[in-house]
Amino acid sequence: MISRAAVQLFFFFMLLFPAGFTRERGGILAVLLFFVLVKILYQQRSGIRLAQPIVEITSACVLVSLLWMAWGAANNAPGALQVGSVFVVWPILYMILIGLMSNLKQLQPFLTTIVIATFGVELLCIGILLESSGIINIDLISRLEPLNAAVNLLYEGNAQFNISSMSTFAFGLPFLVAKILYARKLSRWSLFEIFVLLLGVVIILFSGKRAFWIIVAISPIVFVSFAKIIGEKIALQRILPLIFVSVAGVGLAFAVYDFKVATMVDIFVQGFQFGDPNNVSAYRRAEQFDALVKGWEENPLFGAGHGAAAEDKKGELTEAFAYELGYIALLFQVGILGLAVYAVAVGWLFAQSIRIMVRNFATRDALLPLLTGTSCFLIANATNPYLNKFDYLWVIFLPAAFVNAILLRSAHQRAKTRQKHLGEVIPATRNANE
Repeated sequence: MISRAAVQLFFFFMLLFPAGFTRERGGILAVLLFFVLVKILYQQRSGIRLAQPIVEITSACVLVSLLWMAWGAANNAPGALQVGSVFVVWPILYMILIGLMSNLKQLQPFLTTIVIATFGVELLCIGILLESSGIINIDLISRLEPLNAAVNLLYEGNAQFNISSMSTFAFGLPFLVAKILYARKLSRWSLFEIFVLLLGVVIILFSGKRAFWIIVAISPIVFVSFAKIIGEKIALQRILPLIFVSVAGVGLAFAVYDFKVATMVDIFVQGFQFGDPNNVSAYRRAEQFDALVKGWEENPLFGAGHGAAAEDKKGELTEAFAYELGYIALLFQVGILGLAVYAVAVGWLFAQSIRIMVRNFATRDALLPLLTGTSCFLIANATNPYLNKFDYLWVIFLPAAFVNAILLRSAHQRAKTRQKHLGEVIPATRNANE
């Protein structure tokens, strides 16, 4: 019980302060690992329960990662060993945590935590905006220094700000969109979810983060696509709350601050002006793309190895292997074969989740929002390498935890059915023999 509470608490702080306050969160993780160790030692196999496909796929990915780390080391890749935490250690740890939380009742609270943590991030953002405007003075920005808070409220008639906690929006807001679209009826909790989504829409408009604009805009399309695949009908009354949130969010943003639509359009377009040297962000990504593709062409099948750096970063001393273009960098480092293994693993997770939802309607309220959130997060990861850190890998492993619990429950039910069948057959056979 204590270990589960520790997992829940750690998950909440991981969402609220990703890549920040690592010492404090590390203490919670240490406590968590202690209880995991105790459970393994004293309860043995009953303490950690994993479905065989989860073990096999995670093990295959870890093995592939080790092979490509060795390949990187053989090619003198500067980060061959450093990436081991992301591609080997953390996946194993997450797999253990999945085995620890192997019951659907244990996993349901995590869905609530996502909503609460998203609201918590929104409160942090609002506090930063109010303090930057001089409305309050509680020294919040300096207190949140580990979150790399950056604010510019006078950006050509628009507002721009960013804290690392906002990365939670990349999953949380699409997750909320799916929750609202799937809601059978409007409860008090559903109204709270609508409110959290409304705040989120306003905040991302203020933030000027183009990737968030895109994924929130396409999240209804992602949800509807999954719904169509599994045969879920979308009633009109489910769409109305989302229309309200969109209109109210944009209207509120314009009412609170002197937004200029032209400036917002310019900000969006600037993200795609790759040939403009004055546009540092877009121009740098174009340079990265060219260097990574050129490096990949030298060894298309196997890549340069995990932790490798392309020509544009040769000679850099700190994290020369880290790139903003996450998937292109992965292609350069592990080639077509390595990338195919990782893609198959993620593809299996989606396919298995869809298969479960087709067969079991009761799982849709959890898996549909999770798949929507994960899909949108993976899209955002294309230009923001979130998955290169421990704090974001849960986006893959939380849906895997639900799949694991459902597979275990199905296997248990099949075993009970077989046992019951045998219990009926054996007495009948005895009577026949007599």
